[in-house]
Amino acid sequence: MLYSHLRQAPIGKRARLVAGIVLLLSMVARSHAAGSLPDLTIPDGFGVNIHFTGAPQDLDLIRDGGFQVIRMDFSWSRIERQKGIYDFETAGYDALTAGCLQRGLRIIYILDYSNRLYEPEQSVRTEAGRQAFAAFAEAAAQRYSGKGILWEFWNEPNIKQFWVPQPDVENYGKLVAEAAPLVRKADPSGVLLAVRSIEVEHLRQSPVFAHRRLTGRWEESPINEALVRLTVGTYDSPAMQAARTGRCCGPPARRIRSVTV
Repeated sequence: MLYSHLRQAPIGKRARLVAGIVLLLSMVARSHAAGSLPDLTIPDGFGVNIHFTGAPQDLDLIRDGGFQVIRMDFSWSRIERQKGIYDFETAGYDALTAGCLQRGLRIIYILDYSNRLYEPEQSVRTEAGRQAFAAFAEAAAQRYSGKGILWEFWNEPNIKQFWVPQPDVENYGKLVAEAAPLVRKADPSGVLLAVRSIEVEHLRQSPVFAHRRLTGRWEESPINEALVRLTVGTYDSPAMQAARTGRCCGPPARRIRSVTV
């Protein structure tokens, strides 16, 4: 529906619609030789969130719609049902990975969420939990090494819906610091993403940026050594406004462009 709406829009509105479809806005925290982000040219950075595994016909529709990236939860609890045993095939990730690569789709896998084998709530706040999450992330990176996966650490940890009982920059930072070096070593072709916020203002206000705001130095952040890219997503994009109202407006995109890290 959105693709059809885009094709029917006047050229001026079409340009603003295009800006809202971009799945991933990445601000470079520091450079890294291994791996790369999709080119910032149309349509290389266009993508969609999905909520399925395997290789259904939906992947053909995504490719034929002109999208080149998919973003999908890489569920820890779904893959590790017994301690230390990772069943990627039964969980459907082998088929999904192969299906995406066959169609030329770039993959963002979100390493999430918690696992009741180690943690009682949807967060990771113990040393045992961090070590187990890191082992899971390393196993994932080893299995899909060389495929240019973009590995994202958690989804929206700055809101309590996804980090229970409430966002916790210290424990999130420890989690990334524990897992990221293992993922990077296991999959040099990959790109590491972190601190995905649901909105620019949430990202600005997040405790993750406390060091930056107070000292002007990102280097003092607890996750600096592990971090490669910062990411932010918006649920109030021009494209979504257009889909809801038939009118296109641009302030959210302008706010996004104003963010620096």
